[in-house]
Amino acid sequence: MHGLFLAFTIDYLEERFGLDVLDEVIGSLDLVTEGAYTAVSSYPTQELLSIVFGVADRVAISREILMQDVGEALIPALRQRHPGAFEEVHNTLDFVSKVHEHIHLAVRQRYPGTRPPDLLVSRRGKVGHIVYRSSRPLADLAIGMLRGCIAMFGGNERVEILATDERGFSAELYLHGTGARARSA
Repeated sequence: MHGLFLAFTIDYLEERFGLDVLDEVIGSLDLVTEGAYTAVSSYPTQELLSIVFGVADRVAISREILMQDVGEALIPALRQRHPGAFEEVHNTLDFVSKVHEHIHLAVRQRYPGTRPPDLLVSRRGKVGHIVYRSSRPLADLAIGMLRGCIAMFGGNERVEILATDERGFSAELYLHGTGARARSA
């Protein structure tokens, strides 16, 4: 897992729940890295899951919901760090297509051996269909990122989850009302 995701997650969880909660959770886990992450390194995905699930359990909220919240909050941070990735797209479904067709391809070329998720994207009228498949159990993070895109583009789209793998390796979704344009900045 790219360190950018872990570093952001740590910052998000600290801001939302406080340093005491985060330190308590990280201190209770057997992490290879001891909870220290840089945005440019790679880390085991299990560390992200352990930290998010540990915080969710500590504050008594759903693990799935917290992972989705992290994903939703990640989109503005990614846009700030990589504004070019968000250029020339005006709605959520177009952005998801760009991620699959261009960004994940570039990630594979830049970081040999990485395995970004597969995103199968289609559209029928104002309904988008997205199938997410990954070698890592991060479907809830992806669902949250999709919701973050909707908020960022100012659309009125609605996510309908058709199916998810109970272990989190895949999800199938409809995106209703697709095609809404971004608000002017």
